[in-house]
Amino acid sequence: MPKNRGKGRAKARQKLQAKTTQTTPSVCQTLDEDEITRCTQPATHGNPTPNRCESHHRQYCTLTGAYKDASRTVDEILGPKNVLPTLSEVSRYNDYHSALEKARWVRRYVEAIREEKIGREIHHRRFFLKVDDGHKIRLKVLAKQMRKTVELLNEIQRRAFDLYVERHPESNLVDGLKRVSLSSSLPEAKNDLSTENVLKAVEDFVAAPTPGPSVRSRPEGGRSEAEDSKTTEDDVDLIEVEIRRQKEQLLYVLELLYSREATPHHEDKDIDLSIDIAHTALRQYAFRIIFYEPVLAIKAVDRVSFEDLILSSEFSLEDLARFFILFQKRLEIGLLWWKDSMMEALAVVHSGDRNRVANMGNPGERVPILDGWIFNSRQKKNMSNEGWWHLIKSLEPIPNNVENRFVRLCNDFDDMEAFLSFVAFDMIKTPTRFRDENPALDCRISRNTLSLSGIVVADMVSSHTLPFIAPSTHRANRRGFRTWAEVESRAYIFGAVRNEDHDLTKRFFDELKARPDLFYVITCSETDPPRKLETFGGPGDGTTELGQIQGRKFEAPVSLRYPNNSVDRGEWQIARPAADILYGTDPRCLGYLASLERGGEYAAGEFFRFKQFPVKYFVVMDVEPHRHAFHVFRAAAWAALRAQRLVHGEYSELEYARASDVLFQRVAKERLSWMPTGYGGWSTTSYEDYVQAGNANRPEEEGIHSVDDSVDPVNDSEGGDCRVC
Repeated sequence: MPKNRGKGRAKARQKLQAKTTQTTPSVCQTLDEDEITRCTQPATHGNPTPNRCESHHRQYCTLTGAYKDASRTVDEILGPKNVLPTLSEVSRYNDYHSALEKARWVRRYVEAIREEKIGREIHHRRFFLKVDDGHKIRLKVLAKQMRKTVELLNEIQRRAFDLYVERHPESNLVDGLKRVSLSSSLPEAKNDLSTENVLKAVEDFVAAPTPGPSVRSRPEGGRSEAEDSKTTEDDVDLIEVEIRRQKEQLLYVLELLYSREATPHHEDKDIDLSIDIAHTALRQYAFRIIFYEPVLAIKAVDRVSFEDLILSSEFSLEDLARFFILFQKRLEIGLLWWKDSMMEALAVVHSGDRNRVANMGNPGERVPILDGWIFNSRQKKNMSNEGWWHLIKSLEPIPNNVENRFVRLCNDFDDMEAFLSFVAFDMIKTPTRFRDENPALDCRISRNTLSLSGIVVADMVSSHTLPFIAPSTHRANRRGFRTWAEVESRAYIFGAVRNEDHDLTKRFFDELKARPDLFYVITCSETDPPRKLETFGGPGDGTTELGQIQGRKFEAPVSLRYPNNSVDRGEWQIARPAADILYGTDPRCLGYLASLERGGEYAAGEFFRFKQFPVKYFVVMDVEPHRHAFHVFRAAAWAALRAQRLVHGEYSELEYARASDVLFQRVAKERLSWMPTGYGGWSTTSYEDYVQAGNANRPEEEGIHSVDDSVDPVNDSEGGDCRVC
């Protein structure tokens, strides 16, 4: 053997060892539980180079073993045996208990996927600080499989729910299902409960910091059970700790629903009462979410309280996500549920009897759920003024142009009149179509006057034609002549009054009939034969048809640069009869009632789309063409004030303002007399003052003719309006 053989290799080995020694970390590279602070203990374990302390090395080994055990269970799903049932097999299940067992079995795979996913995420967040390619690929596979397995689990649970309803018809669940299917047809009720949305909500929930028991349930300086387990055992199962943390977080966020003590009591008894109302309303709304959502409903069977449901092993994070998605839809699919919940809450709090709800409706429609009661159909009674106030305040801020959603809540015309009174109080913004950039043409005051008079105005349309003739492109029939064209359109308002005989309604229409020079009116009662219309006003007092859009052509000598009125202009040809405002079938300008008859997308946004009771529709059209709708609107509002004997004679801006203030004060006193002093009271500003100050045409801005308060128990916001007493 050569004398120097192997010397170079030995030197290289020495250099490598020296280099390794220089780069070996001196402290543990693991992040603590906050995933920010690095451990300060010496690194004594790790292969090939020590990079963890003994404690974190044990945690790492336990974590790796746990998620690999879960991985083997997941691989059963991904393997060729295809152990999960298909959707067609699920549809053939015919036994409720067997379906439940199958759901529990599939949930085992869902939890295994969750455990492996949590383990791998902790693995790279705390121990390696970045994810390698193998983990990335596996996490993508897990996300895809989680979506498929959760969809399958939902189908099994829905099938179990259907089987339960078949087996227990006395549960009163069937009518509830019909009702939720109707609600689901609303355009705003999109597929929010899709698996993708549910899983996204779970991710957001898990990623949020835990406010939890550290704030509400622990003594000062105390620690949670999960934190204690982290610090007392070096080989703690980090996956179990994370799942326990999520459960604590779940209990915390739902505590408002099952514990009144979760919200501190207020020293003011009136405000504390409003907090009681809000808490009870939230409980009733939560009951309805669980009742109407089949996956949640099947898990609530035989559960005796919210705590019992939440702490059960079957209540998952996906269930929490499903619950909160619906919980946030109070202004959409859940609006009717929220209204009924508020009615029940007021009855419970004012009576002091928690079981008062059970006596608020038809016993045959009463349903026990958890530790409370609801009804599987809407409350039939009228909403009180206090109820409307609490309902609207709890939904703030309310977006523009959603009045038609609230019409769905009204059981009769009294309800609709009450709701529009609160719109007139400026608690809900008047729809934008009644506003105008020109303050002199803003129609909000006119609309509020009619609303407070029990006359509903749903829409207005102004004229946009020019008030003069123009040369036509058509050739004249005579030499030396030119063809001219003239088009006129008329503004109108569309609305409804009570269908039954009513003294104020009769006097209002009498006032309109007395001014055929101002109004052309069409009425249509929903209890009359289809498409039966009555007309009055205009030329001939209703006997002469007046077109909403009409035109004519005539010829005049070319020598006349602009024909004067002495030139015969011929007869008007009606392009859009006034009746078409209600029943027109032109797809470019569909009539209001034709839209309602067709339903679906044709009725989208229509004020009366969800109305539950008959009314008498009306169209009030301006006899004078080429004008903004403000003029016919204000004239109709003046007629309503005359019908109530608040004004007399011809229109006067000052008299109108004075009468408007009187009407507003009268209705506000009627609607808000229940309000406790602790709410801050209410007051109004005077439109008459604006008129006398020279702002006669100024429309109401925020705060004018409105009501505000200093209490919003659900949204926990404070009123800031100068009108609070």
